[in-house]
Amino acid sequence: MATGMRSAGRTSSLESDLYVHGIRWVWCAVGKPAEKHAVAETVVAKAGQHFEIVLEGTPGSGFTWQWVRPVEKTGVVEELGEDIEPSTTLAGGAAKQHFRFRALAAGEVKLHFVYRRSWESKAPLEEREFVVKVGP
Repeated sequence: MATGMRSAGRTSSLESDLYVHGIRWVWCAVGKPAEKHAVAETVVAKAGQHFEIVLEGTPGSGFTWQWVRPVEKTGVVEELGEDIEPSTTLAGGAAKQHFRFRALAAGEVKLHFVYRRSWESKAPLEEREFVVKVGP
């Protein structure tokens, strides 16, 4: 699988980018909830390009990442789907949530994610934001 992959450097050991066959994969692990609002990360894509944001959590505990859809329809990105991939065979263990998108047209949009239990009204345990910049 090493063929066709290029890893881009990051300052944090919890974050990395991976390019596989021209698709940019963004992976982010959930850190300690000390920072509720993390600094926005940037994803750069070209119109028509697919990209994925992968956030790690523990869905067995009820906590999942949820994409907070923008109020306005931007036409910049399109959601293609979401999957959960277990990171371990242990019940209640860590898992990666894959959020897949396609860049549609030039522009910029913020993708906001919250880490919470869907049935609780408490504030999210953590929040992540990605600024997606789409070029022609």
